[in-house]
Amino acid sequence: MNRIRRPCHGEVVTDHVGSGQGRHIMRAFAGTLNGAMLDREQGRRITLRAGELKAHVLEGMYRLAASEQYSYLETPSTTEYPGEYTGPLPLEQQVTLLRGRWPKLEPGKRMAVLERKRLAPSAEGWCAYPLFSAIAPSYGEALEKEVFAAITRDRTLKNWCEGRLGEHYLRQLPRTIAFEQRVVRYLGGTILAVQTQMGRLHRGRAVIRARELMIGPQFGLGALAVGSFTLLHPSRFIRWEQLHADCPGDEYSPDGGGEFQSAPFFHWGDARLDFGTDFVDRPYSYFGSASAFLPQ
Repeated sequence: MNRIRRPCHGEVVTDHVGSGQGRHIMRAFAGTLNGAMLDREQGRRITLRAGELKAHVLEGMYRLAASEQYSYLETPSTTEYPGEYTGPLPLEQQVTLLRGRWPKLEPGKRMAVLERKRLAPSAEGWCAYPLFSAIAPSYGEALEKEVFAAITRDRTLKNWCEGRLGEHYLRQLPRTIAFEQRVVRYLGGTILAVQTQMGRLHRGRAVIRARELMIGPQFGLGALAVGSFTLLHPSRFIRWEQLHADCPGDEYSPDGGGEFQSAPFFHWGDARLDFGTDFVDRPYSYFGSASAFLPQ
């Protein structure tokens, strides 16, 4: 492999800012509005574009709330997706393809209205993937025996962690679990659907740094989600000279001994798709962490 291979942190979601901090933010925002000195007509124009205002306010809040921890674990990157990859398929088409692979999967009743929702500023489209318990008894089995098996029907996949994806090796971050549970409660069914970006937003950042920047409605995608996306979008990984994907929603213990210091990744190497793991504190210009966003 071209990347250093290792044998194969998570923050629990809170729903709102604490009451004390919330009051300070509201006072600061009210002071800003009063100081803007807009006339009635200017205020009316803003009211008509309230959706845009909300998006700008949220973007500013997330930027100011972002942690500087591990900011030194970034390297400049302009690496892009392969030109053949034109972005995520329509959500309905993804759901149809997933059910073609796993006929027992059921889309929730609200799935049909999701694509009407405004995309988050950094989202590239939608990602649909199975609830792991709907296709296998455990997360690792769902990944290795179902998703990887489906991928290898169409292309070559080298799993560098073969036989080492049980719970002592691979697990989801608490934050990702909590967000996925919210998606399941909202949608129902056994197919998750989230707005996503497949690495560009966090390219050049070590996984541990990218996780620090996943605040508000953003959370890291795990190997099951990224693997399912890869299954449905084979042009996402087709050559070495492209942006490859880390899976920050999972953590990995190289020896199965309880120290989860690595994270999975997918990349293209040696004329095949590779799945492996690496330490979370290593930034690469040709990798970026895949993440998802809950609709606002």
